[in-house]
Amino acid sequence: MKEIIEAFVARIKSPVFGYFILAWMAINWKPLFILFFDNNPVNKRIELFQELSSIYTLGVIPLGVAVVLSILYPWINYVFLWICRIPTDLRNSIQAESEHKLLLKKQELEEARRLVLATKERDLIDRAKRDEEIESISDETTKEQLKDEITKLRKLLDSSNDLGQKEKEIRIKEFRNRYQNLYKGHGGNFLKHLIPSGINLLKNDDEIEEALNSLNKIYATHPLRNWDSEIKKIGYSKFFRHAVRKNISELNKGSMDILINELKKEK
Repeated sequence: MKEIIEAFVARIKSPVFGYFILAWMAINWKPLFILFFDNNPVNKRIELFQELSSIYTLGVIPLGVAVVLSILYPWINYVFLWICRIPTDLRNSIQAESEHKLLLKKQELEEARRLVLATKERDLIDRAKRDEEIESISDETTKEQLKDEITKLRKLLDSSNDLGQKEKEIRIKEFRNRYQNLYKGHGGNFLKHLIPSGINLLKNDDEIEEALNSLNKIYATHPLRNWDSEIKKIGYSKFFRHAVRKNISELNKGSMDILINELKKEK
């Protein structure tokens, strides 16, 4: 008995059987309605049912519809999945591109830190070599005088580096404050306030890049967005000086493309 029930359940779950039932009800809804809900006597209802139905409506046509739908459904499902794949692939591509850009940016920062550390290491090695050369001098008076002079020079150099770093931080801070005030007061896109805030007055490419990154941390959007990689190849200072020479006071998408193409042609 259990095997019979399982076999019956398996037949019910068959797609062909399901399509057959749906097609049979759709085709024979009128005879069924009359058979079960009409006010006529039972024998009259049966006669009307037989008149409105036939072997074709009760069996052949529903079976044909069920077979056709069973064949077409997998293909319809395949086409639907293929269409849905397009936006999914585009979303995955955008996400992968974003992750790739983030990885490249991290690599650039790591490379910059590595170069700074390498420069400091070379400076320490050079200082150690010079110290050894001083120690090799036999005249103690000359040796001490030379040590004092080199110590003074090193202090002057260190203080100059510290002063340069502080001046750089002040310039970036002043630019950032001007930018924030303009953006807060006038809104708009992130490009239009760069030149009015004085980005072209910053000292070099590294300083401009650091200023742009500081804005990126505040607004979670890089002001140059899609153009940053191309402008970085040209040089930030060169790009913004060129924009000022062209009397462009507020950047926009159109002017960005024009300026980049002009500078590329110069190369």
